[in-house]
Amino acid sequence: MNCCACEKCVRTILGIEAAGFDPCNFGFNLTPQKSRQIAQKIKNGEIKPNNYWTPIVAKLKGRYDLSEMPPHSRVAVKHATKEAGT
Repeated sequence: MNCCACEKCVRTILGIEAAGFDPCNFGFNLTPQKSRQIAQKIKNGEIKPNNYWTPIVAKLKGRYDLSEMPPHSRVAVKHATKEAGT
């Protein structure tokens, strides 16, 4: 079972979403509550965007409006963009 709480799981969840798929179809029990928990972990620095996130964030930004994204994706894009200085 995927934890939906570590950096690797979050990066994989974002990658699945960037490809246009639902992470729940790939073994991630991503509930609205878990989405908010992931967003909070990114906000408080427990999970930090890294170089592996760059292409994922670019695809998310190209595929979805920020307002359409679930909380975890929206925060990830904002923080990854801020980290990259763009």
